[in-house]
Amino acid sequence: MLRLLLPLVLITQTLFSLTLKGNIAKRVADAKWEGFANTITVAQIESTDFSPDGNYVSFLYQLKKAVTMTGAKELGSFSFPYDSLYWSVEIKRARIIKPSGEIVSVDTGSIKDEPMKSMFGLIFYGSLREKTINFAGVEPGSGIELEVLYRTKKPRIEGVFDGKSIMQDEEPILYCRTVITGPKGVRLFTAVVNDTAGRIKFEQKERGKKQKFVWESSDVPPIIAEKGMAPEEDFVPQVLYSTTTWRELSKKVHELVEPMMVSDSLMEAKVKELINGVDDEEERMRRIFYYVAQEIRYVGLSLGEREGIQPHPAVSTFARQEGVCKDKATLLATMLRLAGIDAYTVLTNPTGRIFKDVAVSHFSHMVTAARLKNGKLYFMDSTDEYARDLLPAYSYNKEYLPILPEGSDLLSFPLQNPDENSETVYIRTKISFDGSLNAEVQFKPKGFYDELWRMILMRLEGEQKKQFFTKIAKSIHPESRLESFTIEPQHLKDLSRPVSILLKISCQNYAIPAGKYIMLKPAGYASGLNILDFLLETLTTLEKRSYPVDMNLTYSHTVVEEISPPVGFGVELMPDERVCDNEIALYRISLEGGSPIIFKCSFVLKNSYIQPQDYFKLKSVADCSRSGEKGFIFLVKEEK
Repeated sequence: MLRLLLPLVLITQTLFSLTLKGNIAKRVADAKWEGFANTITVAQIESTDFSPDGNYVSFLYQLKKAVTMTGAKELGSFSFPYDSLYWSVEIKRARIIKPSGEIVSVDTGSIKDEPMKSMFGLIFYGSLREKTINFAGVEPGSGIELEVLYRTKKPRIEGVFDGKSIMQDEEPILYCRTVITGPKGVRLFTAVVNDTAGRIKFEQKERGKKQKFVWESSDVPPIIAEKGMAPEEDFVPQVLYSTTTWRELSKKVHELVEPMMVSDSLMEAKVKELINGVDDEEERMRRIFYYVAQEIRYVGLSLGEREGIQPHPAVSTFARQEGVCKDKATLLATMLRLAGIDAYTVLTNPTGRIFKDVAVSHFSHMVTAARLKNGKLYFMDSTDEYARDLLPAYSYNKEYLPILPEGSDLLSFPLQNPDENSETVYIRTKISFDGSLNAEVQFKPKGFYDELWRMILMRLEGEQKKQFFTKIAKSIHPESRLESFTIEPQHLKDLSRPVSILLKISCQNYAIPAGKYIMLKPAGYASGLNILDFLLETLTTLEKRSYPVDMNLTYSHTVVEEISPPVGFGVELMPDERVCDNEIALYRISLEGGSPIIFKCSFVLKNSYIQPQDYFKLKSVADCSRSGEKGFIFLVKEEK
């Protein structure tokens, strides 16, 4: 079948190349963009021909221009990673168009095909390779021309052809075209998403035994990167296409996963050991989850037959005591079933959106679902060894696909209640006549806060822990001294107990005595008391945004401080209550006079995914929280 597909793709691409031949140098020279750009994509064409079994041949054509020296460096090298079990990649043409108009072909010695050594700090082995092209001598005004041929050796999922074509990038695109060709009569579901400007034009044709789908766009402005913005594929215009539905995809993946849920006597013995003497079904589930999460090593990447979808047999993962997400998720489901708990696997993508419009399998992660006899459904990520709540907070408000024999539609995890990821900091402060402070600061985290504390503390040695807590103490006052700290539980991998941290702090010159008056700020104002404060600070520096912000979780943080003034002193003046509240976030400060004085400060992030038009609401609350830190309490010595 691939032999039949290849000529059609080459003919289509050759026809396009011929229309450029003879004027490529002129097209590069004439390529301009009104705004700033380091590079310009003059033309980008993707032409793909697929067969009913899911195989395809795809041809990529790119013509780019370097505008600045930075752009010339960017165009100096291109890499094409691929899995050699599933694809072959052939560079059909690589040329440099010099500012003078001269066209120079890249020599074969500048094209390398090597095993991929690393990505994101991980070391890769096996079938993952990388084809690299070096364009020597690119300068401002130069162009580079690329033609790349991809051929599948076999589909990842039999009978499924799917994918997406991104129609916007961090450089302007003067012309962009995607062509999908396939047998007439084979259904192809398609959708255009995020095209709010209406730039993408669509045309469908039939000729002989073929059907052809064409999407074109022109004069596409660049994405101007913003700190903390959501992944680009969440919001850029793109074309989705697939020959299957979500329910059919769920069934097909189930056919690959279910045969891997096999056990042996050793696994059965381990399950019996873990749940021995435990009657409560939820507790049984948690004990098995904790075992898989903490005792089965997560290895990060595995390559091989149908990798990314089909796990290794559960019995193999159990014997090796290691695996990737799909291996651990499948092992957990298998062990839960041995304990009499209904369990299955689930595909998801915690780092980005999956569009419901078309069944494109762009999942990056696999977790486990379990339904108890009381009907309650739990989701568990066994790659996260610190999550007391089983499913990490960043998984919520994302799409997922249950892997079931009857299939399933694409579903969504709900937006979490901020109280599920909360921390309350209790402070007991005593102020002396001379202005010195003695305080106990206790952190009571829940959800993601609990997990974050475990992750931080597990990575710190004894002296490093002291330095870390000293920094928190000095956020209250530069002259603060950390007297002691205690952490519970002692063994931070003990997920049966929540984290609790107690700091004892002193400071000689905290409050300011002035005759019969004492002036002080509540210690609860300190930004160092909230380990997520940096996140809010970082993501609200811009005046406005053009793209969504993905905070990845909702959360709440509350400080409750009891301030005991010196004997004989009362409150003369204190700040008024301050409230900033909208549908995105809440900030509130309140004080109650008396002995002790009660100070409360709360921040709540109600929505984790913030659209550009709602960004000002987040920023206004963040600005309110920063300006609210200026209020002083004035104490006065009471007359006898």
